[in-house]
Amino acid sequence: MELLQLKYFCDAAREQNLSKTARKFHVPTSNISNAIKRLEVELGCELFEHFSNKISLNERGKNFYDSVSEAIGLIEEATMKTKEGSGEISGELFVRCKSNRALVSEAMRKFITRYPAVKIHLTFGEADMKRVDLLVSYDMPIEYKKKILLVEEDLSIAMRCDNPLAKKDPLTVGDLKDEKFITGLSVDTHKFCTEAGFTPNIAVELNDPKYVRAYVEEGIGIAFVPSYSWQGLFSNKIVLKATGNTRKTYAFIPAGKYISKATTEFLKFLSRESNINKNS
Repeated sequence: MELLQLKYFCDAAREQNLSKTARKFHVPTSNISNAIKRLEVELGCELFEHFSNKISLNERGKNFYDSVSEAIGLIEEATMKTKEGSGEISGELFVRCKSNRALVSEAMRKFITRYPAVKIHLTFGEADMKRVDLLVSYDMPIEYKKKILLVEEDLSIAMRCDNPLAKKDPLTVGDLKDEKFITGLSVDTHKFCTEAGFTPNIAVELNDPKYVRAYVEEGIGIAFVPSYSWQGLFSNKIVLKATGNTRKTYAFIPAGKYISKATTEFLKFLSRESNINKNS
């Protein structure tokens, strides 16, 4: 059983696709397939269920993955600690972003320019939290060891000017109970509506802010939007109505994660960028 073989297995388990893993490691797909087959022979059991266009861990595979991914994490952490002894900031940094994409992207651009030896993996969607070093979000779905407030901003309701509620002032969240909502990953629509006493009618749920805005512009529904982060992004067909709600965006480091020099430095860049935005 080899370390690279186990890395192939773990990545294939996360990607659920051998071709994606092969591209990531710059090897033929047959290398990944053969490595996993050798692993299954050595273990005496199959680890995956095979479908037409993807693979999925079976029960034994899930149990094996949980232990192996943790072990690989410890090895990578030990490697990182040893390299950091030289004072160089390098290695890999896994960042998941659920809110304030522009802030994170700009901080990352500046960070990469300063520290080109660090390889950054940034995702705006779902991610294996065991791999995530830093989560930028309005909520933390698992335990964390460190939490830093980056941005607090008002939430507004975005709706077309021809919506009858556009002329209502003041407007409360309770007034929206008969409306259809467009919602994404960056705002907890269910939370705000539930607090106002109703369950929202979600017309579209997606994780791309561009299309949240597009669907509101088309009149498909209304949406809670961060008024500062999204200022100037709507046409004059849209009215932004204050709701009295706010969104706080934090940087979280998950519990049990080693805080590398790369993570520490990237947090500094995030904090600086959020301060630039506050003062601009």
